[in-house]
Amino acid sequence: MSRTRWFAATSTAFLLISYLVGGCAEGGDEPSGGGSGGKQNPTCSCQPGTTATCDCPGGGKGVQTCEIDCVSYTTCDCSDAGATGGSGGTGGGSTGEMGGSGGQNTGGSPTGGAGGEAASGGSAGSAGAAAGSAGSAGATGDVDVCPGEPLHLSGSGSSIRQGSATGDTSTLTHDYLGNCGSALSKDAVYVVTPDVDGVLRADLGGSEATSFDSILYARTDCTDQDSEIVCDDTYVKGSEKLEFDVLKNTPYYLFVDGYNKEAGPYELNVQVIPKGCGNGIKEPGEDCDDGNQIDDDWCHNDCTINPNPAGDTCPGMTMALTGTGTQDRVGTIAGDTSSFSSSYSSSKCVSSSTASAKDFVALVKPDVDGTMTCDLGGSTATPWDSVLYVRSQCDNVSSELACNDSASTGAEKVTLPVVKNTPYYVFVDGYGAAKSGPFVLTCTIKVAYCGNGTVEGTEECDDGNNTSGDGCSSSCKIEPKGPADICPGKTLQLKESNGTYIAFETGSTTGQTHAYVGTCGGTSTAPDQVYKFNSGVGGRVTVSIPTEGTTFDTVLYVRKDACSGPNATQVECKDTTGKGGESITFTAPPNTDYWVFVDGYSGANGNFSLEIKVVPTCGDGTLDVGEECDDGNKTSGDGCSASCKIESTCGSLSEDEPNNTYTSPRLISAACGTFRIHNAAISPAGDSDYFRINGLVEKTKVDAYAYVTTFGSCTSGAPLVISLWKNPIATPAADYGLCSGQTGNVACSASSTDGNCAKFSYTIPKDGDGDYLLKVHGSSSSSSVSSYGLLVIVH
Repeated sequence: MSRTRWFAATSTAFLLISYLVGGCAEGGDEPSGGGSGGKQNPTCSCQPGTTATCDCPGGGKGVQTCEIDCVSYTTCDCSDAGATGGSGGTGGGSTGEMGGSGGQNTGGSPTGGAGGEAASGGSAGSAGAAAGSAGSAGATGDVDVCPGEPLHLSGSGSSIRQGSATGDTSTLTHDYLGNCGSALSKDAVYVVTPDVDGVLRADLGGSEATSFDSILYARTDCTDQDSEIVCDDTYVKGSEKLEFDVLKNTPYYLFVDGYNKEAGPYELNVQVIPKGCGNGIKEPGEDCDDGNQIDDDWCHNDCTINPNPAGDTCPGMTMALTGTGTQDRVGTIAGDTSSFSSSYSSSKCVSSSTASAKDFVALVKPDVDGTMTCDLGGSTATPWDSVLYVRSQCDNVSSELACNDSASTGAEKVTLPVVKNTPYYVFVDGYGAAKSGPFVLTCTIKVAYCGNGTVEGTEECDDGNNTSGDGCSSSCKIEPKGPADICPGKTLQLKESNGTYIAFETGSTTGQTHAYVGTCGGTSTAPDQVYKFNSGVGGRVTVSIPTEGTTFDTVLYVRKDACSGPNATQVECKDTTGKGGESITFTAPPNTDYWVFVDGYSGANGNFSLEIKVVPTCGDGTLDVGEECDDGNKTSGDGCSASCKIESTCGSLSEDEPNNTYTSPRLISAACGTFRIHNAAISPAGDSDYFRINGLVEKTKVDAYAYVTTFGSCTSGAPLVISLWKNPIATPAADYGLCSGQTGNVACSASSTDGNCAKFSYTIPKDGDGDYLLKVHGSSSSSSVSSYGLLVIVH
């Protein structure tokens, strides 16, 4: 022991003995001794060196030690604190708190307090009360319900905190709901309490780790859906990811859920990246932050920009790749070629031009087999005339594997197969000596496996899933023709998500039958697939073929009434240029069957993605197919029901003659914001009918329709005119004639484009509050209509 340390230890011991001799809290063990007698120093509140329990953040209990001044305590030590525990016995330590992961903590010490030493003139105090029993180990948190199972993170200092958990939601219950998914799945909940401020990243490890259609979301309050921070739901199993800012010692709740009723095994991975230079997140006060400790790249280790970064010559700057398991490997390097030299050129793309341009080289070394795509991010990321190429040997121009020189600024992209642990050299060059500037190079490596949507190795097909029976088997072999090959096709079920009904399907037309032809796109020889869906509640339907996951020049068409044959009616046919991108939108009434055909241009075939969305339109204020009314809400009891049907009390009103003057109108009940009158008549010729609507206010919209026999029809020779007037009418107009003769009205119509005889829409203006009269009459003094209908919708 050094002399200094010996002196310090001796001094401390001497002071401690002095306090003990002086007497401090004699007669009992702090804090719950119970002895009596002995001299007690009135200035002491604890016995130096003894310990007591203390409260920790998060609700657990820690330990603090009495200082030698016999008054103050050391900082509360929470390293072994649990979450929630029982109380200890009298005189002993408290029982152990609930362990965050299955009872890592032990109970309090079973030793009782010592008696006080004898003081001058007094007897020794009796021993303190017997200690309580030691606390039992804590119980594991419940992953099925809030507050969830604690997920512990390893790491300290400036290092990344990491933790993971595995489980199976199929053994749990359905309790919670994220804002981006359905409400039917079983779920698991974890609580993460970081010890630093930073950024939390969570993922489900890809489809091999989480093998069902999962949803991942986070909250600040476990049981409050409104406290949700972020929610992610993708079409690829286990590919959900979250990222959000976190504060130290604050609990965050992570939920592993499923789409619709999906459940199964999962892996939840969590990282917390502490704030500070080098964490890969540009924060206030930093010029850059590339998340690495490479000081000679474009961003120095002190987070200032390096004006002369690595990458000017071979072997280039190493690109760091993120991603594990079946996840994509992704890396990005941002820089500027302006300060670099002109060292390299492409052997296949404008070699004479790239030879004189300044260039940058990146080294990419994937840890998996797969397909690598590198791009420059478009004109915003790379705003100059660039060229992109890849070599297998950095200094060997003849080893070039791929190149691209796009006519659009920064639009270069190259794709090539790659082998794990093999270096590839990616060059960012320019078209001519004057072409250089800032760039963003991103390389993405899709891992080679059956189900990633790309045909690789010995695969015959790959439709982006591992489901057999859809044309491409779970082992990526072409199957015998399946249910989607011919009519009536494969039925797709729409699933509700946040008010929208969605179906998503992937498949392949390769090896399928050529059975149908659309009215566009020259589909006479291509194989096709057909799918059936029902519109359910009805609404605005969008059927589309996304470009992502589609590998051939597609044609899309939709039919109704029948899948094929003379009764089939084509709704629409679309053919765009390129792979996918077709979209068809139409309005569908409720409970109507439709058939969707995915075909190819000429003889084209391959993999495709298909998406169907139905957005209900009831309640949007527009009268659509299948709706009897739509007053802009989904409230029943106002004449138009929540399902956009005219309510019976307001749907069959009578004309109630006499109502042929503006002073004796038919009064419409205030409860009928929407009303329909059947079998009214303009008889004899020159008759007019008045209907009074009271209490209209500013911004109220009035839609009125006049028809004959059924809504949407007008029999020839039934010239009806409808008009709206502010009550009282100062100067009444003639009870016949067209709108030009109805001076003083606020709205008038003698025609309609929707098949009715007449229609108008009118919005009550500012200062227009009050009662109104709706007038129906013939277009001439000789006009009569034996029977007509009137529909009025007040929004």
